[in-house]
Amino acid sequence: RILVFSAGWILLAFLFSGLTYFSNAQGARPRPFEWKNVFLSQAIIYSWAILSPLIVFFAKRFRFEQRNWWRVLPAHVAAAVVFLLLYRAIYSILFQIVDPARVAENGGFLALTLTLFIRNWVLDLPTYCFLLSSIYVVDFYRRFQAEQLKSSELKAALATSQLNALKMQIHPHFLFNTLNSISALMHKD
Repeated sequence: RILVFSAGWILLAFLFSGLTYFSNAQGARPRPFEWKNVFLSQAIIYSWAILSPLIVFFAKRFRFEQRNWWRVLPAHVAAAVVFLLLYRAIYSILFQIVDPARVAENGGFLALTLTLFIRNWVLDLPTYCFLLSSIYVVDFYRRFQAEQLKSSELKAALATSQLNALKMQIHPHFLFNTLNSISALMHKD
């Protein structure tokens, strides 16, 4: 399960970096190919991959239900801000590893993290909401399947109990008829 999860994120990262490479090559001002740009485009996906287990834990801990959605909404709004800041902090760490000179030019790690957060929250928030809603869709589907399985097990148990009840109704009549036949034969002899 973890292997499939990791493979999915890695595939997504390579697809995203390929898209970034081709969009840079086909633009009005094509930029030269640099490996650090490829890694930084992958770092966008890897940052979400690092955060996704925490997002899954949070989503399962604070579920949106019909009864309590208004109580968990403030927790989700606060969590969105925290997760977006963490996302940009992880991205800034990866950025620091790849290109420390550019991080220094932007005022250091904290300044870069806050600048990226403020500049990109409009793009990052829908990504977070998509991840959150994907988690809820998978969770809903699993609960739906479990309920379907439980329903079919209950139907099978009901059919078995109805069959047993019919058998119990037949057995006394069979026994009574047999005894009645024996007593009838006894009076004739």
